Amino acid sequence: MRAVWDQVYGFDFSCIKKLALREPLVDTVDKDSIVSDACAIKVIDIFTVKKEELNFVADFKLNIKRSDYVHAFVAYFDIGFTCIHKPVRFSTGIG
Repeated sequence: MRAVWDQVYGFDFSCIKKLALREPLVDTVDKDSIVSDACAIKVIDIFTVKKEELNFVADFKLNIKRSDYVHAFVAYFDIGFTCIHKPVRFSTGIG
């Protein structure tokens, strides 16, 4: 795992390697298995964010859509590179 966390798409993530390897689970979840609506926890403007703003606590509420078992907390992110000639957006979540 050394190479994976030391260079992730050209970025040095070695500082979080120990934490990431403690309980590494990356998986996909069928959209019909999700029991709540999506909820934004933090919006970050990469042009103006300061390092100290990246350590945060956020209050949020989930709107639960049905009674069911919950097996995990699913997180994803959306990103947009909008200040370029041809803006690009992608999501690691459901679209």
